[in-house]
Amino acid sequence: MSEETSATVPEQEETINEAKEGAKVSKHRHSKVQQLHEENAALKQELEQTKELMLRQAADFDNFRKRKQKESLELLQYARENFLKGLLPVVDDFSRFLQTAPQGDEVQWKGVKLIHEKLTGILKSHGLVVMEPVGKPFDPEFHDAMLAVPREDIAPGTVVEVHENGYVMNSRVLRHAKVIVSKEVEKNPQNP
Repeated sequence: MSEETSATVPEQEETINEAKEGAKVSKHRHSKVQQLHEENAALKQELEQTKELMLRQAADFDNFRKRKQKESLELLQYARENFLKGLLPVVDDFSRFLQTAPQGDEVQWKGVKLIHEKLTGILKSHGLVVMEPVGKPFDPEFHDAMLAVPREDIAPGTVVEVHENGYVMNSRVLRHAKVIVSKEVEKNPQNP
């Protein structure tokens, strides 16, 4: 039995050594696995931060693009309004000519009238609308009062005549209408 015992002691020592080696390997593996988990968690966090940064940058770029598009449209609208404002005196001159000039040469008269109609048609196609304030209450948002005249037949503050047409484009006043407004007739205290 002693031989068996002595034979088992080296085997036991070898088994203990193998177990220690296995524990070291297992501990090393566990340490390596834990390190990989930590690296994985750090990479996931970095990926999330990168995703957030990319989303913010994409949103910033989209906002920039929309802002530039809006600015371009506003600039185009401003340029168009200024161009049309510059044409308004020409339209006024045509209108005054057609209202006051004698109809001498019918061909020329029709030619001028045709040019006026084409010009006003083009302006309308670009959204320009002539105000028609006669008979409506005076509104300083749309009208400039040139004169107030006493009228008994019309309520005070009503537009009775247009001196110069006003224009609206896309719900914005391009030029105020210059108008004559009614006012109350002053009663003479001596003649009731």
